[in-house]
Amino acid sequence: MAEVRRQARLVERSNFEVRRKAARAAAERGIDWAAALAEMLVPNVRPVRLERSDCGPVNEIDLASGEETYADWLVGTPFAGAEADFWDILQPHEADMIGHACNAEFRSGFAAYLRRRLASRALRDAYLALAPYWPGTEGPEVTRSRLTAFAGTMRGPPLRWAIYGEEQRRVTRWLTVNASGRALRGAVDDFWRENGPRLASNAQICPAAAERWPVARADILRQIAARMAQSGVPAAPPEPR
Repeated sequence: MAEVRRQARLVERSNFEVRRKAARAAAERGIDWAAALAEMLVPNVRPVRLERSDCGPVNEIDLASGEETYADWLVGTPFAGAEADFWDILQPHEADMIGHACNAEFRSGFAAYLRRRLASRALRDAYLALAPYWPGTEGPEVTRSRLTAFAGTMRGPPLRWAIYGEEQRRVTRWLTVNASGRALRGAVDDFWRENGPRLASNAQICPAAAERWPVARADILRQIAARMAQSGVPAAPPEPR
């Protein structure tokens, strides 16, 4: 057992070093610090579609409840439950699914908030301090996870760290003793204090995504209706409920 723990520590140290080097390389290229921090620090405020293999989710590690699926497009229509028959129509609209689009829009709002609150140097410091703990630093092919998660299964504050042990202690210490860390912690706390009460409404936290979703759904239903008509099945579906 001791040998297993030793090997696990070696692997984690190796991963940390890979991420640290990747973060420094990104810093030299110049990236949007605030947007990168939003990817790290904002858990999904809406469920997303999870792609799975035999080893579990391969696109996103999401610790809160619920999951978005293509079936959501067809709820309340005559085609409910038949999403497998219309996969080629549904799949091109994946970017319009409310979970994916709403989370992206909400993170964009968080990034804009950070830019207003923190100087560029503080944003850079925060990225370099936190990126080595974030698997996403290794590249887009790595399963997405966040450094934080909601404390319960519901999608709303309070938040907790989704890293553990010594990693969490090091991050917590940086947020406490470093000036940029303290500035980041204050901005994050204020952001959730202001936006937590708005999470119940898509129109409030992601108005563009909320407006786009019914338009995309109507297009999906028109395509399905056209296909059914070509197959000899009469009538377009009624408006979704």
